[in-house]
Amino acid sequence: MVSLEMPTRLILILTLGWLAGLGSGGAVHAQPTTAVLPRLLTNATQVRALDITESSRHLPVHLRGVVIGEAEPGGRGFTLQDDTAGVYLTADPEVVARLHPGDFLEVTGQTDPGWFAPSVIVTDWQKLGNKPLPQPRKVTYEELLSGRFEAQWVEMTGIVRVCDPVLTDTRKTHVELATGGSRLILRWNVVPPATPLVDAEVTVRGVCFYLANRNRQLLSPMLAIPHEVPLIIDTPVPADPFAEPLTSLGNLMRFDRAGSYGHRVHVRGVVTRHQPDAFINIRDGALGLRIQSVQKAELQPGDVIEVLGFPQQGNYSPILDEAIFRKIASGPAPEPLSLQSLADVGGLDGNLVTIEGVLDKQYAVSWAKFYEFHNESGMNFQAMLRLNDPKLPAPELAVGGRFKLAGVCAVQNRVMGLNSGLSEPGAFQILLRTPGDLVLLIPPPWGTRPAVIYSFALLAGLVIAAAGSGLWLARRRLQAQEARRLAAEREFALVFAERNRMAREIHDTLAQGLGGISIHLECIKNRLKEPAPEISRHLEITRELVRHSLADARHAIWDMRSQALQEGDLVSALNNNLNQLTEGSPLVARLTITGRPRRISPLLENDLLHIGQEALCNAVKHAQAHTIELNLDFGETDIRLSVKDDGCGFVAGEAPARHRSFGLIGMRERVRQWRGQLLVESQPGSGTHILATVPTA
Repeated sequence: MVSLEMPTRLILILTLGWLAGLGSGGAVHAQPTTAVLPRLLTNATQVRALDITESSRHLPVHLRGVVIGEAEPGGRGFTLQDDTAGVYLTADPEVVARLHPGDFLEVTGQTDPGWFAPSVIVTDWQKLGNKPLPQPRKVTYEELLSGRFEAQWVEMTGIVRVCDPVLTDTRKTHVELATGGSRLILRWNVVPPATPLVDAEVTVRGVCFYLANRNRQLLSPMLAIPHEVPLIIDTPVPADPFAEPLTSLGNLMRFDRAGSYGHRVHVRGVVTRHQPDAFINIRDGALGLRIQSVQKAELQPGDVIEVLGFPQQGNYSPILDEAIFRKIASGPAPEPLSLQSLADVGGLDGNLVTIEGVLDKQYAVSWAKFYEFHNESGMNFQAMLRLNDPKLPAPELAVGGRFKLAGVCAVQNRVMGLNSGLSEPGAFQILLRTPGDLVLLIPPPWGTRPAVIYSFALLAGLVIAAAGSGLWLARRRLQAQEARRLAAEREFALVFAERNRMAREIHDTLAQGLGGISIHLECIKNRLKEPAPEISRHLEITRELVRHSLADARHAIWDMRSQALQEGDLVSALNNNLNQLTEGSPLVARLTITGRPRRISPLLENDLLHIGQEALCNAVKHAQAHTIELNLDFGETDIRLSVKDDGCGFVAGEAPARHRSFGLIGMRERVRQWRGQLLVESQPGSGTHILATVPTA
């Protein structure tokens, strides 16, 4: 055990200063002073009461308390609770690694403002023994949102919605608890238990922490559960959940004076549409239901399934989330119901319907094709066909033609009836299953008019006349583009050679020098048998500065030596990065190439590679995703790089707290210098989609 004494000199100085003030009486106010001695903080409540300015003064602290929250492997932080409150402390990782919940410590240190709440930097510590963990404070989710429970030992109850191993560390379990009408993230430092927990009502004890932005503003709370603290199961999961009574779709989230909230429900229905690893639509009688599930099983329209899922409010009708299902029978594909007017939309939300409309326009993205229609009933709606294989072209329809569509009706928004209490559906979308769900009934009017043929004949001469001039202009443009490309390659070669030279210089001088300094500092520390606390502290600070500087130098060398594009083109470089980041992990990752691949400016290839690397790293390390889709689209006049994951997401417009390298800001700067656009689409719990579009012409 490491044991260091508290700096008694500091306490003696403070005590003498206080006694001198008492002895001088009122005369002390007549004497001018040059500085105010820092006061000694002796409990956690005093530390938590400091504002940013006060805590930044590094005031001296002397605490006695019990270790509650343990650090991550290799981490520097832990939580200590005394008789007044809990507080977050940081120390050397080697010291923190030896601490365990229940250790009774005496620590000295200094205050620090921390990222969200005041904390303590430990300079000396001594283990005095062991004590049982104190009783936690019972809180609600609404109380946690106040932000005042940072580093506090609390207790909550709720229903487990998710219980999965952490992808980056299988020794931990990721738990999501439904409580207070919201979801609370739990970090449990144990391997996933064998006992089923999803849908169990539990009591949890943990240390509350807050995810905050760089403005010290609260984003969301979370609980860290020490590995020695179990979850208390108040209501266990049924032995056979599928043996529970069936609930009809018509009774979901309806008034029930004896109903319960938050637990899974058991429903049965006929499959009308299935998107693997995402959504299922079923029909029970005249009602439809959308189900969100990542269970890997192939279903066909007509299959009869039983589903266990958590009901929650969708855009208009209830949906089932985190669902599991089993197939019990197969049958004929269900017939679609007729959608005649906007008044029918609410009753057919989530159901398989058929509708007619005139095509107004169509457009495609990398993963879907969209069609916009109108009909004589005054309805304007959109149809969406998801492209399971982006390499296959989406069907191109005749604009102006009349079509019959079959698909699932999905209300996209609702009109709030605050006065009447009745909400009406707003815009809706038809989710197509296959291209066969689009049937042409009447061709576009212009396709049957003879006058159009004569118009085309009249225009033919103009087209032929313009073809020659167009060919000449195109050749001139290609020549100019080739000249610009060659100039850019020469410029890139010069820049790359200079960057490699600078990287070698940094490695041979600065990095080697910093490494030598680090070795000599270690020798000095080993020679000093019992250095004074101040000397030890300064030596440790100096070692930290040298380590950080050496890491920065190595990162600079790595950034300047981008060799991926020397060994291949942009496609092979992106594919190599994708394989390296996901190899050996359960992540499902796929790279797709659309358009006609071609070599572009080396400078542009380099920037697109860095954008793809950053987006992939964020998805693998921070998004907790199951799948990652990377698409590189070579258009005629631009290149589109898309990285999409189904991870935890974040609030669009606010950079995640775990943000590395240049992040989103660096991506935008690289795209902006090519006069391109960067689109970031993300919502908490709905994944993230990053799309970089850069012109090449």
